[in-house]
Amino acid sequence: MQEREGEQVILISQILADEVNSGYRGMADVRVVSVDGEKVVHLPHLHGLLRAAIARANGSGSGSGEGEGEGEGGDSVFVRIKLEDDRELVLDAREADAATERVMGRCRISHVTSLDMRHLQDE
Repeated sequence: MQEREGEQVILISQILADEVNSGYRGMADVRVVSVDGEKVVHLPHLHGLLRAAIARANGSGSGSGEGEGEGEGGDSVFVRIKLEDDRELVLDAREADAATERVMGRCRISHVTSLDMRHLQDE
């Protein structure tokens, strides 16, 4: 049941293998509940939350989310993705961002987002 208009159920259908996410490879078909403590409303919202974590990791964001660490030149900034089954994915945001191209190349994925989400890539 929707709590907010426009709310979507976001599922992790598969985690593509990489050293940045080792240990999480068996997770599939599980609902994403929140990122760094903020409830995920819909797919564009999830995209924005993840981009914000990467910006913090690169020292260009602000805020004091619970996933935040030192950022630029300091300790890692971790992004925490809470799942409906009470599991949590904890990833170094900078390393996960760097792994994106590597995984896309290995899995022959041409774009980070689907066609209807591409306008969000540079926001």
